[in-house]
Amino acid sequence: MGLPAAGIGSSMAPMSHHTIETLTPNDEDAFIFCSRFIAQHWDQPLKQAQNFIRRLAKSQAGSFCLVAKEDARCVGMIVVYPEDKSLHPTYGPWISALYVEPSAQSRYVAFRLMRNVLHLLRAQNFRRVYFDSSQRHLQEWYLRLGYTSVGKADWHGRETLIFAVDL
Repeated sequence: MGLPAAGIGSSMAPMSHHTIETLTPNDEDAFIFCSRFIAQHWDQPLKQAQNFIRRLAKSQAGSFCLVAKEDARCVGMIVVYPEDKSLHPTYGPWISALYVEPSAQSRYVAFRLMRNVLHLLRAQNFRRVYFDSSQRHLQEWYLRLGYTSVGKADWHGRETLIFAVDL
């Protein structure tokens, strides 16, 4: 795939006027952006979402979060953690919370977030990574990119497809 060189904690592949960065504890704007997304889309209280994002920013237990920025403003995010015990405990590492603001969609932001995560995981010697989606348009996008559907699961009453990509 010809992925750019990158490392945790560094600025990564530029995206025209976008950048991809690892979420850090002192990036308050990214912390707020990510916490709001998690609270809204995972049906969690904001305080619980903030605690989750704070742990990610500290890269605890192999988890991390990348954010996409446009002119220093967060427009996207993606999360990686060792496994998702609530959805499928045997799969890992697990990509989750891929999100791009509507104003930044159709500009390859999601593709670049995913590409950077795959590069980082490959550099850590992982051979396969998993993720899921209950949204039909994302399922179709993942399949077009060549990702493999490896199963189904129930996530809060919604059927979700589980995908895998070999690194």
